[in-house]
Amino acid sequence: MAEPGTSNMRFALTGPQYKQRLIAFESTSGALTQGQFDAVLSSGGTGIYVITFNEPFLLAPEVAVTCETDNRFARVTSSTTLAVTIETQDLSGGAAADSDFMAIVHGTDSANAIK
Repeated sequence: MAEPGTSNMRFALTGPQYKQRLIAFESTSGALTQGQFDAVLSSGGTGIYVITFNEPFLLAPEVAVTCETDNRFARVTSSTTLAVTIETQDLSGGAAADSDFMAIVHGTDSANAIK
C-alpha cells in the first residue's frame, strides 16, 4: 500500500457534462404540428421556413429533413445555435415551393441550462 501523497493515489477527473437534445419537428400547412413547444416556425418566403429554438444550443445542431408533399424536396440551408433554415423546392425545375416537411434536430444544450 502506498503512502498518502505518493503517485499511487487515485484521482477522479471532473468536467462539465452537456445534455443532448433530439427534437422532432413536423410542419403542416406552414404550422408546427410537432415540436411546437421547443421552437417557433416562421416563413421567409415561398418554400423557406425558419425554425427558431426556444432554448439555444451550445453548438449548431445537426439537422435531417424530408418533405411530406409529393414531388418536392427539402434541404437545410443554415443551422446556427438559435435557428435552422429549411428550403423546399419542386422536383420539376427546382423552383421554390411550399411543402409540408419533417425535421430531426440533434444538438447539445448550453452549459448554463444544466442543473
